[in-house]
Amino acid sequence: MRENMSRMITQQFKDCVEKYQEAQQSYKQEMKRNVTRQIKIVKPNATEDEIAHAMKTENGVAKLYQKQVLCGSAVASIEVQNRLHHVHERQHDIAILEHSVSELHQMFLDFAFLTEQQGTLLDQIEYNVAQANDVIKESNLIIHEAFWLQKLIRKKQCWVVAIVAIVAIIFLLLLL
Repeated sequence: MRENMSRMITQQFKDCVEKYQEAQQSYKQEMKRNVTRQIKIVKPNATEDEIAHAMKTENGVAKLYQKQVLCGSAVASIEVQNRLHHVHERQHDIAILEHSVSELHQMFLDFAFLTEQQGTLLDQIEYNVAQANDVIKESNLIIHEAFWLQKLIRKKQCWVVAIVAIVAIIFLLLLL
């Protein structure tokens, strides 16, 4: 029963973690699409490699925007700076999200390890309880046999006392 409950709780936790990870991955993909779209707005001819490099390197998107700002007009510069700030915030959010996914993964691994250890501990407890049950059954049989022997010995003692009393009475009657 405990194993079933443990398995059920573990499965529910695993399902929740998977849903959470899916939501995080979905959010991460959405953020990447938004950053890619914004990079394409600032630099329409940007390749996938440039976009990936800009997203992976620290302040890569910011450097790309700064490069475009230096090459553009004043109006475009303000718009690019606003987009730069927005993209920088999103890139920071993605980094935080990736970090939280890795922490969650580590927590899930720790939980699985603890659950496995507890399962082993529960198996040992179950084994010890079964052993104790066997010993108790054997002890009950021994105690039952001891009570039976005690009654038998008392009966024999009564017979011996009765025989000794009869012999003593006969002996006294013969002496008198």
